[in-house]
Amino acid sequence: MPGSSFGESSGDDNGRLSNFKLNESTFLASLMPKKEIAADRFIESHPHFDGRGVLIAIFDSGIDPAAAGLQVTSDGKPKILDVLDWYL
Repeated sequence: MPGSSFGESSGDDNGRLSNFKLNESTFLASLMPKKEIAADRFIESHPHFDGRGVLIAIFDSGIDPAAAGLQVTSDGKPKILDVLDWYL
């Protein structure tokens, strides 16, 4: 497609994309943009805030409760307490 070459510099980006290499590390970092939302500074200021004891409700039909990362917390407790699934 014209104008959609990934990784090629378009001239107006000062070559920032020309040296970008997408690998597992950069891909995973892009999923959680800590620096851009200042979460890295918050974590540095509050290292003891790790989410323990926090209960979160998620209203989203796109999660997979069987995903490996959604099974247990770092202290062995279940991450998902209940799942309600219905179709309208």
